[in-house]
Amino acid sequence: MKKMIIIVFAIFFLFMTLVAEVPLYSVKGKIHYQKQGVIYLFLLNEELYQAKKNRQTPYQLSIVIGPEQLKDKSVSFEIPNVPRGRYCLVCYQDIDDNKQLDKGLFGPTEPWCIYNKPQGAMGRPQFKDIAFYVVKDISAIEIELQ
Repeated sequence: MKKMIIIVFAIFFLFMTLVAEVPLYSVKGKIHYQKQGVIYLFLLNEELYQAKKNRQTPYQLSIVIGPEQLKDKSVSFEIPNVPRGRYCLVCYQDIDDNKQLDKGLFGPTEPWCIYNKPQGAMGRPQFKDIAFYVVKDISAIEIELQ
């Protein structure tokens, strides 16, 4: 009988450990823009950042900037339900509506931004240089599309 009670408590404890809720946070901020077009914002972990293409992430937004929104010059965003982890933010504005960031000889030809990119850095930064930790709600992110 004693073994049975111990086994039941062990199973109960294991079950409660497995179903314990993972804390989720939100990442909020503002995106500043100058042009009309859809803004795409991606919250990426290191693996997705390194992938460069086909970035399927549940943490992405698309925000339409039409003539009415153009006069505001900024828009607020919120990415909810983000688990604890290390991430980066990549953002671009699709001016020609082809659903991709157009690039030329010297880099992107459409407005874009990598949040936390070191000033004066040329080329694509390493993840470690732009990453930040989500361990609580974040609400003061400012992204300037250029």
